[in-house]
Amino acid sequence: MLELVLKTPIEDLIPKLIEFNNTEIIKELAPKLLEYKNKTYTHNEITEAKTDRANLNKFSKAVEDWRKNIKKTYLEPYEKFENQVKEIVNLINESTIAIDTQVKTFEDTQKEKKKQEILDFFNSNIGQLQNLISFEKLFDERYLNATFSINKVGEDLINKINTINSDIKVINDLKFKQESHLIDYYLNCLNLGQTLQEKIRIEEQEKKIVELGSKMAQNSTKDIQPSNLSQNEVKCLDFRIWATNEQIKLLQSFLIDNNIKYGKVK
Repeated sequence: MLELVLKTPIEDLIPKLIEFNNTEIIKELAPKLLEYKNKTYTHNEITEAKTDRANLNKFSKAVEDWRKNIKKTYLEPYEKFENQVKEIVNLINESTIAIDTQVKTFEDTQKEKKKQEILDFFNSNIGQLQNLISFEKLFDERYLNATFSINKVGEDLINKINTINSDIKVINDLKFKQESHLIDYYLNCLNLGQTLQEKIRIEEQEKKIVELGSKMAQNSTKDIQPSNLSQNEVKCLDFRIWATNEQIKLLQSFLIDNNIKYGKVK
């Protein structure tokens, strides 16, 4: 394996301290700068102020230019070294990318084969749920990881399928009149607890509809004298309701369950 070998001794690469007469400059410059800082120029001295400012800026620029030249001198050897190293790294990266492309193509192909194998297993074991649950609903991207063996995938899918069958049986045993709605709801969320909460919500909604229907019937028969009606005599009552689509369906269910004929008012 190749390795980078420094031909310049490492001790020669250690930057040496750049010494200059900074102490003397500061000692001489500080009193003058303090004088400038505290000086108040009169209206007639504005020209002098501009001259002082120009001289200070000129000196500041000279110091900065000197610093930049020293920095450039120090960095030139490193920048040359850096570019040479980058050239090597870029050559290596070109080969790495070429290899990586082949590795990724191979891994993608393996994942597709594994996914097809998982799909075949799903189709062979989904049973009576085949038209109810899609493969995507139970598929987990983690199944394609190399650490997730095909046997472990099969166990996980079987557990999911068994749970779904068990949960649907629980829903069937409830003998709920809107069972199909509950089944659809469950197949969408695959959460039995959440589905049972939906059942409670529907029951509470139905209760409200029944109470509404009873109240409307009572209000509509206030003007009818019971003494003038026979027990089996049919009366026609017209009224309006304001409700959501779901509430209307529940009201229709209430009327049907109580054998009450209804229709649109023309």
